[in-house]
Amino acid sequence: MPSIALVGSSGGGAATLGHTSPELFFDEVEGQLAACKMTLDVIQFVATQVPLDVASREASATLFVRPPSLLSNAQKELMTDNVTSRPGRAPIATVRGTLQEVNGVARHVDRQIGTLIRGVGNGNGDSDNITSSLRLSGLIALSFDADGVNREALIAASLPTVRLPIVGTGGTSSAVPSAWGRGWWAALGDRWPPHLLRRPSPSVAGELRVPYWPTSGQTVLGIRHLLHTMHSVLGGCLPVFVCVMVVKWALSRVYDSSGQSTASMWMQVLCSRGLPTVVATVAAQQTSELGETSVLVGALAGSCIVGQGGVIAGLIAGLLGGMAAPTVLACACRYGVPATAASITTAGGTGIVTGGLVELALSPICSQLASSVRFILHSWPLSSMLLRCIKGAALGWFVWWGSGRGMYHIVILPLIIVEMERGDPATLGAIDECVLVGVSLGLCLAHIVFPRQKEDVHLSRRGLFINFLFGDFIEGAYPFMERSTICNTAAGLAAALSGVVVCMFGARSSAYLPLPLAVLISDRPLAMLAAFAISVLVPCAAAVMENYCLGRVDMTVKTL
Repeated sequence: MPSIALVGSSGGGAATLGHTSPELFFDEVEGQLAACKMTLDVIQFVATQVPLDVASREASATLFVRPPSLLSNAQKELMTDNVTSRPGRAPIATVRGTLQEVNGVARHVDRQIGTLIRGVGNGNGDSDNITSSLRLSGLIALSFDADGVNREALIAASLPTVRLPIVGTGGTSSAVPSAWGRGWWAALGDRWPPHLLRRPSPSVAGELRVPYWPTSGQTVLGIRHLLHTMHSVLGGCLPVFVCVMVVKWALSRVYDSSGQSTASMWMQVLCSRGLPTVVATVAAQQTSELGETSVLVGALAGSCIVGQGGVIAGLIAGLLGGMAAPTVLACACRYGVPATAASITTAGGTGIVTGGLVELALSPICSQLASSVRFILHSWPLSSMLLRCIKGAALGWFVWWGSGRGMYHIVILPLIIVEMERGDPATLGAIDECVLVGVSLGLCLAHIVFPRQKEDVHLSRRGLFINFLFGDFIEGAYPFMERSTICNTAAGLAAALSGVVVCMFGARSSAYLPLPLAVLISDRPLAMLAAFAISVLVPCAAAVMENYCLGRVDMTVKTL
C-alpha cells in the first residue's frame, strides 16, 4: 500500500491542529488514509498548547515521531518520555521539552525524512536508524515551517527526480513550496478547524488518483444502522419536546389562547419551525460526525422545513444532509477546493439543498403520515367505545411488554415524539406515564410498606422518589417483577386497565414530569388521575399481599 508521511505543527494563530489531543488527530488522519488503501508510516509533528505565532522559545512543546527509529540514540535517552502504540497502530515516540529544544530534535528528524524521501537510506549505513526499505508515496504538510524544521523534507519532495505529491495547509507557509515551482502542490487553504482533519486524505487520493470514500462510522448507513440512528435522534430530542409542551401549557394558562396573542404566535413558530430544526440538527450531527459543520448542515436543512412537514420531514432532511456532507467535503478536497470554500459548500450548500428538496418533495407526505399517526392514537375508532377500550388495553399492554424487550426507544418513543410535534401532550405519553412510571411507583411503594427483604427498602425509596418527582426510573421495579410472577402479572393487568381509561376518555400527558404536573398538564386531568391511580394501586396491592403471605410463612418457619 502507498506509504504517506505527515509533517508540520499544531499551527500559528488560526489553526487548531491537535492542541487538545494529537493522538486522536493522528488516528483520524490514519483512518481516513485507510479508506484510500494508504498507511501513515512517518510522522514529524510539533504540538504546543498555544499558537506558534505567539509562543516563546521557552514554551512547552511536544514532538511526535513515527517511527521512533528516526530519533538518534542520544535523543531517545535524553528526551523521549515514552513510546505509545495503540491497537492496530504503529508506535509513536513523544519528545517533550521547550520549543527550542523540541525544534532541534525536529530538525534532525526532518533531515532523516528528507533522506528517506530521496530513497537513498540514511547515508551512514545504520539500518536501525531508519528503515531503508520504506518508500514514501506522498507527503501531508500541515502548518509547516518551510524554512525551518520541515525544510529538508519539502526540498526532497520537490526535487525533479522525486516529484512526491504534497498536500497541506498553512496561510503563510503554503506559499513557499508553491513559489519553488517544483513538485506537485495541492494547497488546502489557511483555515483548518478540527472537523476538517480528514481533508488531507481525499487530497492525497486525488493526487495519486486512487479511489476514496470517507470512513466515518456514520457515513455509509445500512437499514439497521439507519433505524438505530432515527430512534436515537428522536430519543435525544425528547427533552426539547417535553420542555416545549410544558411552556405551551403554562402560556395557555396566562395568555389568550385564541391564536392572536404574541405568546400564541410565538409558540406556533416554535413548534412549526423550531422543533423540526432541532431534530434535523441532531440527525445531521449523529450521521456525519463533522463537528460544527454537521450542526450547520442540520440547522439549515431543518430551517428549510417551513410547511407542514413537521418532525418527520426535519428528521429526513437532517439524515440526508448528514449523509451527503462527508461526500461533498471529500469531493471538494479531492478537486483542490480551498478549505474555506469547502466549508461554505459543505455546511451551507448541503443543508440548503437537502432541506429544500425534502420541503418541496416530501413535506406533504410527511405531514399526512404524522396526521394519520395522531388520528389513530387520539380518535380512532370514533363511534365504538368497546373498540376504544380494546385499543387502550392493547396499547397499555404493548408499552409495558415492549419496554422490557427493547421496544421503547425503537417504537414507542418515536411515536410519542410525532404526537408531540405541535407542542401538545400525547396519548402514548399518558400511557407511558401510567404503565411504566405508575406501575413502578406502586411496586416501590409496596416494598416500602411491607418489604420482603431489608435490601428492598433502599431501592424502593429511591424508585418512589424519582418516579413521583421526575416521572422516570422504571428500572426501580424490574427486580421485583423478575423475581415474582404475581408482581409481573399485576403490572401487566394494571398496564392494560390504565390504558383502557386513557383511551376511553382521551387523556393525553407525558412521562418525565412530576406526577402532579403530569396530571395538571393533561387535557383530561380527572381521567389521567384515575388511570394513574389504577396503575399504582393494582400492583401495589398485589405486592403487599404477596409479601405479607411470604412474611407469615417465614415467621412460621422461624418459630418451628
